[in-house]
Amino acid sequence: MRQKTKKLILMLLAALLPTAWASANGTVTIAAMQNGSIVTSHTTAAEGETVTLIVKPTENYLLNRSSLIVEKTTDSEEGDRPTFSPRRAPRIGDFLTLTQTAANTFTFTMPEDNVLVSATFFEQGPINVESDKEGDNVITLNVEPDYDSMTATINQVSQTHGMTPMKVHIPATVTDDAGNVFNVTLVAGYAFYGMPNVTDIYLPETTEILTIEEGAFLLDGETGANHKIAAVHVPFLFLDDYALMTVLNENYQASKILGIVTSEHRYRTVSCGVDIQLPSNIKAYSVYTDNGQAVLESLGSNIVKANNGILLEGYADSSHDYEVNAIPSADRPSGMTPPTDNAQTYPNNQLVPVIEPRHFFAARNYYVLRNNQFYPILLEDEDKCCPAGRAVLRAK
Repeated sequence: MRQKTKKLILMLLAALLPTAWASANGTVTIAAMQNGSIVTSHTTAAEGETVTLIVKPTENYLLNRSSLIVEKTTDSEEGDRPTFSPRRAPRIGDFLTLTQTAANTFTFTMPEDNVLVSATFFEQGPINVESDKEGDNVITLNVEPDYDSMTATINQVSQTHGMTPMKVHIPATVTDDAGNVFNVTLVAGYAFYGMPNVTDIYLPETTEILTIEEGAFLLDGETGANHKIAAVHVPFLFLDDYALMTVLNENYQASKILGIVTSEHRYRTVSCGVDIQLPSNIKAYSVYTDNGQAVLESLGSNIVKANNGILLEGYADSSHDYEVNAIPSADRPSGMTPPTDNAQTYPNNQLVPVIEPRHFFAARNYYVLRNNQFYPILLEDEDKCCPAGRAVLRAK
């Protein structure tokens, strides 16, 4: 009799308090989607449990990363409606934090609620990037992204019309509609063909030089006096690399490869693997030491010979960058790898050129220019070295 009474009490409790007998697991629902699908490790999961989502785009489609969301929901078929609880205020559509663990694989921690997983996909293909504007002429870059290496190729450059003289800036990175960022590494052959109104092409500041394919900067099919050649502006540290590229020989021979010198202070050391011509308002010096003091000796020319360490005096307010021209010469033909030796063209000059990044490892009597003053190189490691395009002072 006592056992029957106990069973009856439990049945009454189950009828009065159904939540005490309901499962504590929440459901994981995958929303309907096109051009891809999502597989979940759990269709139901307890609060605090880790749920894994594997995203499977259809061939030639990619996940729009910003669209992948996991949202708390109610059991209502009407979607997200306020969920009332004696312990909490009403809430609508809270979103959970996703952690990416691998390509197209994500995890989240299951809440006490049911959740809805949704995402959209977009078709792989070129990205059109708006670049420069001049009046009503707009430059557009057609960019091919590589999702394996996260790099991009400038396929073609186009414009709304070809009358206005234009300057075109190649970006260091491009971003697709899903927010993926790609490093631009290559300009394809004949990318600028049919654009004779382009006067200047600016290459970005990058950690490595861009690959420039044959004919990439060919603007027209003309030859001789009517042939259009654009001036190519590059970061100074890569001036010799770009100037000696075989594919840029035409620009180099026309003295239309220019290096952009970034001037943080009044004085700056430079070195380059090709001859350069300085602006008329920039002074150049060789440097030697005398009783522990740096002595500046004017070059007396605005032409600096290749493979020499030189000190440049720029703007007094340190607020201006300037450009130098690469000058073609018989001993620096296109296709040549920039030599790295010290040409020692200027007598008594103790500045050592750094054509490629170089370690000195606290070598004695070497000094680096910083804030308009030479300081001894006391410590270097594998992660730090003198960058290309600079020069260091070797005291005697």
